[in-house]
Amino acid sequence: MAEDEKYKAVLAHPVRPSSLPKLEQCRAYKPAQGTSDAAERGTLIDKVIREAWTLEQDGKDTSFLFERLGTEDAEAVKWALGKIHELAGEDYFCTEESDLRADAELAGLVPGTMDGLCPHRGLLVDYKTGQVRDYRLQMGAYALACMHEYFLDTWTAYLLFVDAKQVVTHVFNLDEIKAELEALLASEAVPTPCDYCKWCAGFEACPAVLKAVADTMDAADELPEPPKKSKGGAADLPASIDAMAQDDTLAHKFLSALKLASDWADRLKERIRERVRTSGNTPHFKLISVAGRKICYPLELGKVFSDAGWQNVLEIMPSVPAEKADELHRRFFGRPLPDEYIHTSPGTSQLRLMKPSNKTNK
Repeated sequence: MAEDEKYKAVLAHPVRPSSLPKLEQCRAYKPAQGTSDAAERGTLIDKVIREAWTLEQDGKDTSFLFERLGTEDAEAVKWALGKIHELAGEDYFCTEESDLRADAELAGLVPGTMDGLCPHRGLLVDYKTGQVRDYRLQMGAYALACMHEYFLDTWTAYLLFVDAKQVVTHVFNLDEIKAELEALLASEAVPTPCDYCKWCAGFEACPAVLKAVADTMDAADELPEPPKKSKGGAADLPASIDAMAQDDTLAHKFLSALKLASDWADRLKERIRERVRTSGNTPHFKLISVAGRKICYPLELGKVFSDAGWQNVLEIMPSVPAEKADELHRRFFGRPLPDEYIHTSPGTSQLRLMKPSNKTNK
């Protein structure tokens, strides 16, 4: 099948509410098949929240639910439960999946499933793991379904980012969100490079991605070999690249294309690695064996240095994640690790590519 035909085949699928935030950035986005460790973790946390809430309402013990979770995940669930209590108060809060089906009644948009619903207060709740992202349109589709169901003109959606422990609130008006969703669903499926490209089923055949890769290769052909950085600061840049340092629009375009090319390069290297592993080295590529580092295991060293004292072993060990130490302390002493033993390492600054937008926040 030709690349353009493969890409058209990807587009021939209905839209799920969870895809709406991606479609806002690229109308041609289609979710890839399969799952990930992060998605499976999110599903588990969602399940535990539902079960814990139900047991709490029945006055039953919930401690056994947290035994399947690590300390970090358990804290995330407990935080979410606390927020649900704040939002719903004494009113009924639904967590039964069979009662959380959300049909916005829009052509091309299939029903989705909410995480929680409090009809008496006109609100819905959705739990999110990982970093804070924009899920407004997904919540808008759920809110529209609720407004249809309960004959209301406004509805509030609360996003609970359980890892960041942050609440993001969206208040929707029926006519406004319906018009916005209809416009998006009716818009042309023009492929547009965005943050979700590598998660898209059409990634490898996407014309926008292929063009970005080609443009990056053309730009790279014109660049000299970069000099090594000096200890005193960054190396000088070629004139064409140096100009971008003062022009955010050009720099953003170049770095966005470079990111796409890098994502593509990861898949390319894996494909070449498999071919070389099967057929042997080529004049351009060969597989090499990298020796593993020589290491020692702390428990074994503890036996060797038992007479010298455990301090001598621990002082050569690297720092450990605070949640691991806290989990160990809780296991042996039944209480959290005191704050005096928890330290925060120095932060770093990272450059993040933002999505340019003329829209105001809603």
